[in-house]
Amino acid sequence: MDIAAQNWTRRGIAVVLLLLAFLLVGCQPKVYLMPTPVAFSFREIDPFAVTPSGEKGTSLPVLYATNRAPLGFKDAPVYSIFASDEVRAGVTTLRIGDDSLDWAGLRGLSQRSEKEKRPLLVPESVQELAALDYDIAEAALSPEARAYFDQINKALATSADKDLMVYVHGANANVYRATAQAAQYRHFTGRDSVVLALA
Repeated sequence: MDIAAQNWTRRGIAVVLLLLAFLLVGCQPKVYLMPTPVAFSFREIDPFAVTPSGEKGTSLPVLYATNRAPLGFKDAPVYSIFASDEVRAGVTTLRIGDDSLDWAGLRGLSQRSEKEKRPLLVPESVQELAALDYDIAEAALSPEARAYFDQINKALATSADKDLMVYVHGANANVYRATAQAAQYRHFTGRDSVVLALA
């Protein structure tokens, strides 16, 4: 087989593998806002009474860390199901519902026990901020990694809950599903918890 034919064969295999990876990334069900926890549906407990004013909206940022290999660009990564040699960390922002849903509507919906017509959690952005080697020492952290950890510390400093909640999703879930579930946890704690989704 000549060199040109070998190059075309390699390209064909690479394209097939890339398409397969995209299919594996996209084959997860959509995430809808979970049913309201029973305690909140009686309205005796209002978790949103302590929601900071800057958090009152339908967009919800969540920290993430993953050992999944990225596909695409750093400013808009899509993570595969394949393991990487690095832990990649960043912030993903999800929107609850469409443009017709505002904070007042979301707050009311989040305190009703109805299970029907729950809004979809839609990814708005994924911003990868740092990549860490597994065996890196703290003294060798990159400026990006230090900035990421500083962002976590600032979020904890301004939060009433001073604990970092690390949400670990089960196996065979993509990063969207893990961050969407973590976002719901953050939402139903009145958005006053710092949550990191570990995928």
